[in-house]
Amino acid sequence: MWIYRVRIRRVKQQEAAKRRIKELEIKAIRSQMNPHFIFNALNSIQSLINSNHFKEANIYLSKFAVLLRGVLNNSEKSRISLSDELQAVELYCQLEQLRFEFKFEINIDSDINSDLIEIPGMIIQPLAENAVVHGLSAKGEAGKLNIQAKRQSGNLCVCVADNGVGLSSEKMDELSQKGFGLKLVEERINILNLDGKEAKLTVENRQNTEGTIATLIIPID
Repeated sequence: MWIYRVRIRRVKQQEAAKRRIKELEIKAIRSQMNPHFIFNALNSIQSLINSNHFKEANIYLSKFAVLLRGVLNNSEKSRISLSDELQAVELYCQLEQLRFEFKFEINIDSDINSDLIEIPGMIIQPLAENAVVHGLSAKGEAGKLNIQAKRQSGNLCVCVADNGVGLSSEKMDELSQKGFGLKLVEERINILNLDGKEAKLTVENRQNTEGTIATLIIPID
């Protein structure tokens, strides 16, 4: 009888979690996030549910819901706070750690008030996604992602560096022309520059070490 009740409880937990996943899938369609990331994140959570890791599944479902809610809430805004954008980056990285083995750090220089600085939404997260998917995922061992925000000559300078496999010139061209994330960032930079700003993005292989570094410059003063 006890075993039967346990099985029934597990079935109900699975059904409740699956319903929540379906609800999030519908909301995700309206978001600006990469469809591949959405599918993979929910698939990873589904795997936790199928293996009866309900506590972990609910933790990551909650993280995904917070990320999705933030993206949807900010999708109608031309600018959001740097702190909101970096929160999205942190949640994204935590979800990707379900699939890939890597560590990450987000560092903000002390002279930056991330709550007061406003930037276009979804302009840093795609750079982190690019580093994880195209650099760290193919490394074959635990990698490292470092994101640093600093003030530099009246600009916000955000560096997204990984120690992954690096990018060939052909792959870099392909990502620039067809990649979901980099196109999203470039669109936002073009909009910024319509107002006479001089925002820019560079993506290059790191010197004297493995991996790539993306450097985003946004005028803030």
